[in-house]
Amino acid sequence: MFTKSAAFYDAIYSFKDYVTESATAHHLIQTHVQGTAQHLLDVGCGTGAHSVHLQDQYQITGIDLDAAILEQAKKRLPDATLMQADMLNFDLGQQFDAIICLFGVIAYAQTLDGMAQVAAQLYRHLRPGGVALIEPFIYLDNYKPGHIGVNQAQADGATIVRMSHITLDDPLPLTQATTLSLEFHYMIGHPDGVTYEEETHRMVLASQAEYQQALASPGFHVDYDEKGLMERGLFICTRNGVLKTPSVDVA
Repeated sequence: MFTKSAAFYDAIYSFKDYVTESATAHHLIQTHVQGTAQHLLDVGCGTGAHSVHLQDQYQITGIDLDAAILEQAKKRLPDATLMQADMLNFDLGQQFDAIICLFGVIAYAQTLDGMAQVAAQLYRHLRPGGVALIEPFIYLDNYKPGHIGVNQAQADGATIVRMSHITLDDPLPLTQATTLSLEFHYMIGHPDGVTYEEETHRMVLASQAEYQQALASPGFHVDYDEKGLMERGLFICTRNGVLKTPSVDVA
């Protein structure tokens, strides 16, 4: 995933207001959790850019599939419990008061079935009365065919220019979820020359309703915040019972 760009990931995403986003997440956790929230699980924690602003309120555990990204998080969160794990099938042997899965990480499940599987994992790791905040990737109806994203950043004396492009597995027009390839192309300029790296990220592109159905499938009560943390929406999932076997087809 971000293995080739881990060293300058934070520079690329310096436009994000992690302080405000984390404060909003904390407020939502405190609003929706039943009882006291002390233990927080950050699923797809990345470089720890959210958790670093939550570590004074919670005992942080973080998981991420990308070892290079985790190394960056360990520098930022020396007192947190951080481990490499796949959100599709992890087992930490404990439950948490709150879980965050932010900045579209859930879309790396690649399919709606995968998203429902991740939701079941989050449900298992959340105590009754706990709350999970899940931030979507772009929705199906927000997809812009042919769009080229461009970001520029400075990091450690280098200038980085990243261009991104999305290709879909299924042809347009789309009426249901599909899997996409998000291609990142990096030009890294150093005083002694320019190097090039590329990454391909496989993700699911789905509608809000499809997200809602997949996330509710293990038994979550799902509320939706239209604004969310960064004007992308946010699913607020609370647990009140035991894990359900999905009774609807989320494929």
